[in-house]
Formats: sequence, C-alpha cells, structure tokens
Amino acid sequence: MAVMGTRLPRGNGSRVGRTRGKFTQFRRLDALRDLFESQPLGFTLADLAATLRISERSVRRYLREMTEPLQLEFVEPVPGGARVWRMKPGERARAIVLRRAQAQALLATRALFEPTRGSAFFDEVALALGELRKLTQRPAPRGAGKAADPDATLHERVVFLGTPGRIPPSRAEEIDVAIQALTSARSLTLQRRSQAARSVFFPYGVVFDRGNLVLVGWLEESRSVVVLPLEATSKLELGEKKFRVPESFELSQYLHGDLGVAAPAKARLLVEFDARVADVVRARKVHPAQRVAVAPDGRVRVSAPLGDRERARAWVLGFGDAAKVVEPAELAADLRETLLAAAAKYT
Repeated sequence: MAVMGTRLPRGNGSRVGRTRGKFTQFRRLDALRDLFESQPLGFTLADLAATLRISERSVRRYLREMTEPLQLEFVEPVPGGARVWRMKPGERARAIVLRRAQAQALLATRALFEPTRGSAFFDEVALALGELRKLTQRPAPRGAGKAADPDATLHERVVFLGTPGRIPPSRAEEIDVAIQALTSARSLTLQRRSQAARSVFFPYGVVFDRGNLVLVGWLEESRSVVVLPLEATSKLELGEKKFRVPESFELSQYLHGDLGVAAPAKARLLVEFDARVADVVRARKVHPAQRVAVAPDGRVRVSAPLGDRERARAWVLGFGDAAKVVEPAELAADLRETLLAAAAKYT
C-alpha cells in the first residue's frame, strides 16, 4: 500500500537501503512524519518500506527515532488483522483559526529563520509560512484600470529584520540533530573547541541568537549546566542516553538581552555614560534586569548582570569615549588596553 502524493527525498541511486546525499536522513524522517499525518489508519512495516523506498531494517531504525517525538503506537485496529504503526489520534496535525492580521504578524518573522536555511527545521518553517502567505493574499482585481490589491504583496513589505547567519551551510544538518535531541530528550555527543575527546551533552534549551545557534544544557564532563555556541563545537551527533530537564531549570535565567546568552552569575556590569548620550542609553533596554540611575549633571549609570563578557565589551565600545566601565575591574582594564591600542594607530 505505497502512498502516492507525498514528495520523498531521493538519494544518488535507486538502491534500497541507506542512500547518499545531503541531509537525506532528516528528509526521510520528515517524509515519515508527513505520511503518518496523511494516513490516520496507519501503515504496516512493508507499506512504509515500499513508500519510503528503503529497507524494512531502515524503517525500524527510523521508527525507533520517531516513536516518541511523533507519539506513534503499534496497534491492531481490526481484531485478528495486521498490526500497524500509526500516530496517536490526539497528536495529528490540528487546524487553528487565524485572522489575516495574525497571519501577517507571523509572516513578518520569516527573516529570523534565515540562519537555519539548509536544515529540515527551516523547511518545516518555510512550509508553514507558505500556508500563512495564502491566508494574507487576496485575488488580484480583473479588468482594465483596476489597481492591484495592496495586500497582495504586503507579506513582502512587513518584516522583522533578521541577523546574517553565522551557521555554515555545511553544518545545517546539525541544527536538526540539536533540535531532535532537545525534543526527544536524547543526549548529544560533540567535540568542543580545543578538546580532543568527545563530550556527552544533554540539551535543556536551544537559543537562536544573532544568527548563531546556542545550546544550553548539562555537560557530563564538567557535571554542570553550560552554554555552548554551535561555532564552539563540531561533529554533533545524536546519542542514546535519555534525560529529564530539572524542574529548577529556567532558560530565561540564561538570556541576557543584548548582552547575549550566558550562565547566571553574581557579577554585575556597571557603566557610566556622559550626558550627551543619556537619551540614547535611557531609551534602550539592553538587559531585562537592568537598573538606570541619573545624576543631577545628566550622567547616566546602567547596572545589569554581566551576561556574555564579549557582548558586554562590544556594547560599551560602541559608545566610544562617552562610556566608562566602573565594574567589573577586569573588564575596565581590558577596555583601557583596547582603547589605548586603538588610539596608538592614529598617532
């Protein structure tokens, strides 16, 4: 009972079994998801192998990967009949009602996903946005002299500006690996920069921050929760260990606004700004927990958790000689050396 109508990924040949080609495994997993959503009655193992054009052994492997994320069940719908794999009724795709303005607001976020282009995750988002686009477009009027409906291109003219991607196309598949590990509560094995041995990591949260993917989770090697940017790792692979996210874990504690993603710490950043930039400083909230104090002469002091040191450094340097770091002393000394070196180039 091979199902027609579902577009399946092709490898570099017609041989049954594991195919070659970029992102092939995740494309087949996506096809498996589409199949189960399109056929509520389910499939036998032979049906799935024929439809996906792979061996039954490969189907079993994919089913092991997808049983929990897709909430699959192995049942006997008809007493005495063949047992089939199917998605639990409550887990199949559900329709939601959206007004055009709501769909337009969601479409405006499309540029934020550009850094993930090339991954199956991006394809899923693009598919959903394509459906939303249909909802926002009205048929163009017919007849001479009739102006085009201005809403026909509205989805192209309202956008949240995204950050240029810092994820190399060659690592796009690792985005899917990280998200699959997160959603299925499975470990990751990875290699950290300057570390020869591979590490076991349990992803508690995934953050897309300024074009990069940042993992927050438990690192077995250090026995602690750490922050790992994708660019500081290599060779992400899905592991076999299962985990539970501790009830005490809150991803929001690791999010520091413009100051990046970092582990919560007691260290605070205290910066004094000249009166000439006071309006700019007061108008922008760089950290959810920042405090602002204004002196009688117009100077402004901003206090906030330090967050990511490099991001804090870049923020202060952006104000040039109008900003002075008061705390921490180490950051103040670092910026002093940087500014002296920069000044020396102009002498």
